[in-house]
Amino acid sequence: MSYNNTSMEFRFLPFNKVHSIAALICLLYLKSTAQVDSLPQQWMKPLIYVGLEKDHLQSDESLFMVDIKQKEILRLNPRTTADLLSKNGNVFVQKSQFGGGSPILRGFEANRILLIVDGIRMNNLIYRGGHLQNIISCDVNQLEKMEVIFGPSSCLFGSDALGGVIEMETISPKYKSNRQWRTILQNRYETVTNGWMQHFETHFGKRNFASLTSFTMQQHQRFMTGKRKNSFFKENFGTQTFHGVWNGQEDIMVMNDDEHEIKNTAYTQTDFLQKLKWRKGKQKNVEHNIQLQYSNTTNIHRNDRLSEWSGDHLKFGEWYYGPQKRSLLSYHRIQQKSFQLFQRNDLIVSLQQIEESRQSRKWGNPWLESRKENVGVFSITQNLYSITEHHEWQMGWDYQYNELTSTAHSTNKITQEHKQIGARYPTGKNNMQSISVYSVHTYRPNQKWTFHDGLRGGYSSLFSAFDDRYSWLSAANDIQQKMPYYSGSFGMQYHLTQHQSLTAQLSSGYRVPNIDDLSRIFETTQGNVIVPNANLKPEQSMNIDFGYKWVGEKIQYHFMYYQAWIDNIIALSPFTLNGNSSLIWDGVSSTILANQNFDSAVIKGIQGQCSGSIGNKTQWKLQGQWTDGSINNDKNQPLDHIPPGMMGGSLQQEWRKFHFLLQSQYNGWKRIADYRLNAEDNENYATTEGTPAYFLMDIRVEFLLNYKLTIHSGIDNLMDTQYRPFASGINGSGRNFYFSIRWNP
Repeated sequence: MSYNNTSMEFRFLPFNKVHSIAALICLLYLKSTAQVDSLPQQWMKPLIYVGLEKDHLQSDESLFMVDIKQKEILRLNPRTTADLLSKNGNVFVQKSQFGGGSPILRGFEANRILLIVDGIRMNNLIYRGGHLQNIISCDVNQLEKMEVIFGPSSCLFGSDALGGVIEMETISPKYKSNRQWRTILQNRYETVTNGWMQHFETHFGKRNFASLTSFTMQQHQRFMTGKRKNSFFKENFGTQTFHGVWNGQEDIMVMNDDEHEIKNTAYTQTDFLQKLKWRKGKQKNVEHNIQLQYSNTTNIHRNDRLSEWSGDHLKFGEWYYGPQKRSLLSYHRIQQKSFQLFQRNDLIVSLQQIEESRQSRKWGNPWLESRKENVGVFSITQNLYSITEHHEWQMGWDYQYNELTSTAHSTNKITQEHKQIGARYPTGKNNMQSISVYSVHTYRPNQKWTFHDGLRGGYSSLFSAFDDRYSWLSAANDIQQKMPYYSGSFGMQYHLTQHQSLTAQLSSGYRVPNIDDLSRIFETTQGNVIVPNANLKPEQSMNIDFGYKWVGEKIQYHFMYYQAWIDNIIALSPFTLNGNSSLIWDGVSSTILANQNFDSAVIKGIQGQCSGSIGNKTQWKLQGQWTDGSINNDKNQPLDHIPPGMMGGSLQQEWRKFHFLLQSQYNGWKRIADYRLNAEDNENYATTEGTPAYFLMDIRVEFLLNYKLTIHSGIDNLMDTQYRPFASGINGSGRNFYFSIRWNP
C-alpha cells in the first residue's frame, strides 16, 4: 500500500488586504516632482551582479539586507558563525546547547530560512522545523563575507527562503602579478570556556593561478554563565545545582562546585578549506574554481535535555550529538562574455556529505540509544547575467538531489549487548529531488525610479519508505509526493530627493515539505512524541514590504514595515493516531503531536537601522526590530519561533593603530501568554512568567602593533548578567575576557 500525494494545483494565496494593495498602487503612481542630477553611489549599485565579486545592494526581492565584511568579522572576534550573527545585533539566535546556534529571521527559523555557502545550498531533506544548529559547521575564521537578506527570496534562491537567506562566502585566493606566498596565523583564548582557537592560512598566487589552504581547530573545556542576577527578573534563573555521572554501573547525582558552570559543555571542532582557481582562454575570460570544505566536531551535549528533571532525579543520564561531519566538494566555472546577450555565465556543480547522530539514555537505564543519519546531496546550478543601460537580468536553472540513510541501535553500557531500535527517520529508501528555472529583472528608466521583478517555477518529488516495525502507525508503507511550485515578486524604489527614497515590494515564497516534515518519529520534549503526517502541503506566503531610506553625509537611516500572510503553515499541534490522542513511548504516556497544515498565519513587524559619524574618527549605530505572529484559527493562537523585540547600539572610535568598539543589546520580555505551548517555543525551559528581558554590554579593542601583527581583545557581557535567550535551553555566556593575536604579513 502506498500513499501518493500528487498536487497539480497552481494558485495564488488569498490576498484581501485591500489597504496594503492600495498603498502599493498609490506608491507606484507617485509623480516625479523634482529632477535629480546625481544620486548617492550606494543607490546606483546593481541589484544583481556581474563580475568576479558580488557588489549588489540587495537581492531582487529583499528590501533590507545586512552585509558583514571580513573587517567587521575580525573586530567582533566571535567564537562561531552563529555568534557572529548574534554579536552583529541584527539577528536573534536561539541555543539548545553551548555548541550551537539557530538564527531567526522575521519570525522564521531552521528550515524556513536558507543557508548558502559559496553559492551552494546547505539546506537538505532533514533540515527540521524546530531549532537548527548546523550553521556552526561553517568556520567563522574562513569567512570573507556574510550577507543576511531579510524577507522571502524564493525567486532568486528557491525553496526554504521564506524568512530570508544567510549567504556565507569563504575566503577566495587572489591572483598576483608575481609569484607570491603568504601565511596567516591566529591564536585566540577566552576565559568563559577556558578555550583556545588556532587558525592557519596559506595563500599562493601568480598571474593566472591561485591557491588557498586554511585550517582551524578550537577547543572548549567548560562554559560559565552570568553570575549577576538579571535586573529584569526577581530571582536567579538557569543555574545548575546538580549534574549526572555514570560510575560504570549506575547514574549518580553530583552537586556542582559552582552552580554557574554548566557541565558537559566541552567540545572540539576542526575545519579545513582548500581552494584552487585558474584562468584560461585567450583573453583569460574563463575561470575554474575547485574547493574542498570539511568540518568535524567531537560529541556535543544537549544541555537543554540534560537539565530536565523527572521526579527527584534528572530525566536523562546522557544526551548528546555525535560528531557532526560536513564535507563539500565543488567545481565552479565562470565565463565572462560567454554569449552575445550575457556578460557572465556561472556553472556550479557540487557534492555534499553530511553525517549526524544522536545518543540518549534515560536516567538509571543502561541502554544507550544511538540514531545516525547520513545525507548525500548532489546539485548543479547555472546562472546567466546581463546588464544594459536600463536593464539587468539574472536567469538560470537549478537541480538538487538529496538521499538519506537512517539507522539506529541501542548498546547496554554494562554488558555491551546490542539491539536494533526505531530510527529517527524511515529506514527504507529516502530521497528528494527538485528542478527549477528562474528569472529576475531590474529596470531603471531614469534616476528617479527602479523596478524589479522575478519568477521561479519548478517541480519537486519525495519518496520515503517505512519498514514493518512501524506497522502500529497504521500508515502506508511509503510516502510519495510530487508537486509543482512557483513564486513571483514585484517591487520598486522611488527617489524622492537626492537623499530620500521609498521602497515597496510584493512577493510570494514557498517551502516544499521535506523528509523531516513528513516522516519523522521523535520525542521532542518530555511527554510529547511527534508522529508522521503524510497529508502535508507546501507552505506558501504572500509578503508585502514598505520602506523609507535617508542617506546623508553624516547620517543615514532605513526603516521597514513588513507583513506576511502564510498559507498552509506547518506547525506542531496535538494529533490523533488510530483515534487516540496519546501513546506509550519508552514506558511513558505521551501526548501525540504531528506537523499539520493550518489554514493561514500572519507575521508582521518593523525593523530599522540608523547610523552616522561624529567627525572623521567616531561612528555610531542604532538598530532594532519587533515581530508578531499568530495562526488564524478560532483561538487565534500565537505562532511559534517569534522572538521578543530587540534593540542594539554601538559606538566606535578609530585612531591610526587603535580601534575601540562599545556595543549594547537589549532583548525584551517574551511573556508566557505569547508562547505557542507544546511546540517549538520550549516553555519548559523558561520561567513561569516567560523569558525575562535582559541588557548586555560588550567592549572590543583592536591594536595594530605593526603591519604584520594585530591584537584583538575585549570583554563580552561586561556586567556578568544572568540571561537566557528566548526558546533556549541554556543560559548565555557570563563575563568573558578574550585575547587574540593575528600575524598577517
